[in-house]
Amino acid sequence: RPRCPLCILPSVGSVITTLSMGEGAKQRVENQLESLYGGRAFLSIYGHQWRAFTNDDIAMISKTVQGIDGIVPQLPIWNWVTYQSYQSRPTPVGTNTDFFEIFRCAVTSGREFNEEDIRFRRRVAVVGINTAIQMGMGRELIGETVRLSGVPFEVIGIYDRIKVPMHFGGPTRPIIIPLEVVQTEIVKQRRSVALFT
Repeated sequence: RPRCPLCILPSVGSVITTLSMGEGAKQRVENQLESLYGGRAFLSIYGHQWRAFTNDDIAMISKTVQGIDGIVPQLPIWNWVTYQSYQSRPTPVGTNTDFFEIFRCAVTSGREFNEEDIRFRRRVAVVGINTAIQMGMGRELIGETVRLSGVPFEVIGIYDRIKVPMHFGGPTRPIIIPLEVVQTEIVKQRRSVALFT
């Protein structure tokens, strides 16, 4: 039984096969899914954060469950973000490097965080353009320091839009940061929600 909020992204082929549609209907659905979410379909199951997956759960699932190409953990932070006089709650989300591909989140200025950033637990952040504009900086926010729950993060990238729907903060507001840093320096827990592909 699921222990956390969960999103499952089966392949279009498996969804279509399961539904046993005719060829014409199958093609229409494939075309619609491709235009909306890059050919992925979604199934979301939600629970309470205290019932979330642990890092060990996610590692075990990725090794033992067949048919999963990738797992994108997500841990939202419901605390304040500050930059100079700006203070708001644009929903920072701790995740991994697969987030950018799976959620079709193209960084248009600066860069995504990478495995080296995660390995060295660097306090780096990728910020949505709307949040950067609200902070009064826009794309010039790159290189600046924002504080999430009082912890400083260097802004290394700006994205315009997250094309796959998220349940945390909309398509242009979340601040994307490495999960390991969130877990060790902000929430002090080794749990997260997870998205499977």
